[in-house]
Amino acid sequence: MQTLAEVVDTKPKHFSISHKDIRVGKVGDMVMPQLSLPLETVLEKVRDFEVRPDDVLLCSFPKSGTHWIYRVVDMLLRGSAEFGPRGLDSAFLDLQDHGNIEQLDSPRILGSHLPFELLPRQVKDKKTKIVYVFRHLKSVLTSGYCQVKGTQMMAGSSNQMTMDMYADFFFTPPMAYGGWFKHLEGVTTFMNSIKDHPVFILCYEKALMNPTQTVKDLAQFLGIIASQELSQAIADACSFKNQKETEEKLDPSNIIYRFYRKGDTDDWKNYITVALNERLDQMLCERAQSCPLAANYVM
Repeated sequence: MQTLAEVVDTKPKHFSISHKDIRVGKVGDMVMPQLSLPLETVLEKVRDFEVRPDDVLLCSFPKSGTHWIYRVVDMLLRGSAEFGPRGLDSAFLDLQDHGNIEQLDSPRILGSHLPFELLPRQVKDKKTKIVYVFRHLKSVLTSGYCQVKGTQMMAGSSNQMTMDMYADFFFTPPMAYGGWFKHLEGVTTFMNSIKDHPVFILCYEKALMNPTQTVKDLAQFLGIIASQELSQAIADACSFKNQKETEEKLDPSNIIYRFYRKGDTDDWKNYITVALNERLDQMLCERAQSCPLAANYVM
């Protein structure tokens, strides 16, 4: 098993990554966190994972609002606007021991940051319902930057690391989960190849504009009858301020690892330089045709 610093040895030398708790594996052009098992073993176990008929698969690229939508879906499945005892990490296919996931009662919400082509094989056969959350590249970049800098994942990051340095890391192979563009492109490829598979595509920014309607739309996709009162209550409970406070009380590690920061849609403007912004806009324009979801952010 490699440390993250060893994996990114060919990265720009502005900074290194040395947090002793961060371990990663590398397959092709993709790196991702791993626990005790080699990444190849983890991916094989994910591919062979036994899916239940009523499972819901919640997928996203990291830093895209996954924890927010998890709570919304969980509340809908339980018919209550109260926070349940389990968080998203309890059934995260990429990181959690599958033996623990198998012991969870149905219906389960299975989380994953993996590209669609690496999801369990049975997902296609059993037509598992998938909720895919995506978020503006600039917000994802900013959220990741603030998290790794704030949690000291990168050596010397408090004084030395800039957003431009982090962007170089973010876009230089091997990239986390294969990279943002490839991750989104994989969703389109999956949906084009299996036309009738139940996939709910959720744009973070649009969902945030009308959270109550988002709750209703998710309920309809999941086949759940949710009243106006319940939908509104869930939207209120999962407002960023309330969820941040609640999640940090339920699990203090949410404070340590800064999973909840601001939840804004335009906070990236406070971090991304003019030059980097122009670079990102150019990338979005160039990839818009092959990546329709990214086209949402072309100016």
